[in-house]
Amino acid sequence: MKEQYWEFDQKAFKEIADRLCNEKTGWKILKVVSLLLGITGVLSLALPQLTVSGQDLEGRVILLGAGIIMGVVFFLLGWLTWTLGKRKFGDPFTSMRELFLYANESGIQFGYHDTRDSRDPRSMQVWQIAYSNIARVNRKGGLVTVTGRVELVEYQDMTANRIRSSYTKGQLGDMGTFSFPDCIRKGESFWAELEKREIPVEMG
Repeated sequence: MKEQYWEFDQKAFKEIADRLCNEKTGWKILKVVSLLLGITGVLSLALPQLTVSGQDLEGRVILLGAGIIMGVVFFLLGWLTWTLGKRKFGDPFTSMRELFLYANESGIQFGYHDTRDSRDPRSMQVWQIAYSNIARVNRKGGLVTVTGRVELVEYQDMTANRIRSSYTKGQLGDMGTFSFPDCIRKGESFWAELEKREIPVEMG
């Protein structure tokens, strides 16, 4: 077969990533905490406005200033809780950009730019596996999971083929896996290639 590249539907990818994150109990709890902190921030701003009517000018300034400070603090705490929670429970998909799928005569690769790797903007993480090393492929819940003797290659600069590190899992009997979102653009040819090579694809 000739070399083939597939891109991912970014809208569908975001929907899958958000749904997977929202299904996690830890994120549900942090989301509620974040919303409560935001509501507390609004009340901290609003309550002093309702209590300054009987105060002298100095008292009004103190109450208003305290309300603004408390409101900002609670808003920041809520924002931090939301952001860090989304990052933690949305992993690994919240850090993926520029996703691609590649296949040639020997095997397949799934790669992406890790937005949290600030060492080099050209850095990429690439999961790869030979067809002969694939034990199974599973399509479930919006994810495609490949199991077998897989290798992760961390590129410092993929365009220059500069590798930072790599490791292989599955050569000693413990199967390695990697997953990517099931939203490949024009992915029919990818599934047809696996079927042609008699690689089992489990649904659900």
